[in-house]
Amino acid sequence: MNLLEIIILGIVEGLTEYLPVSSTGHLLLTESLLNMSQSKEALDALAVCIQGEPSWRC
Repeated sequence: MNLLEIIILGIVEGLTEYLPVSSTGHLLLTESLLNMSQSKEALDALAVCIQGEPSWRC
């Protein structure tokens, strides 16, 4: 996963976090649209880091 993909996923998370729909669903959709070929574990770890508390360090 490159830095641009991480930035895009962070922006999607930030924009959809407060909508009354699943921001995780938007992350999964974005990952699919970008054809991210990383392992599921890597994408799951990124989702946890993006959605975690600001005090967490990933």
